[in-house]
This record gives sequence, structure tokens and C-alpha cells, in this order.
Amino acid sequence: MTCVLENDDALLAGLVIMEKLGDRKEQNFRRFMAEAGDMDVLCLKYPRMQMRSVPELGRQRV
Repeated sequence: MTCVLENDDALLAGLVIMEKLGDRKEQNFRRFMAEAGDMDVLCLKYPRMQMRSVPELGRQRV
């Protein structure tokens, strides 16, 4: 995912997970996402990389 952020000038990237990740894999992804940093939108900070499950996406409202 870093290559998407670096090579395509993307502002955000996401990882949609279908099943719960194992502890080690989740820890690695969270560290990787933290390294991508944050993005400031109208004085609010958002993580540049976000991990969401399918049920979480279904609960979000636009």
C-alpha cells in the first residue's frame, strides 16, 4: 500500500478486511499505517491509511 501512496500521489489508502486478522498481522498493519502519517482536512487529522472491516463499512454513513 505504501507504493500506492508514493507512486500514484494518492492522499489516502485503505485496507478492507473480510475476516479478523491474527494478532501479529494486525500489529504489523497498524505499524505500517502509522508510518504513513496523517492528512489534514479542514483542520481535522485523518490517518492516511485506514483499516476497516466489511461490517464497519456497512455501519458508516456518508
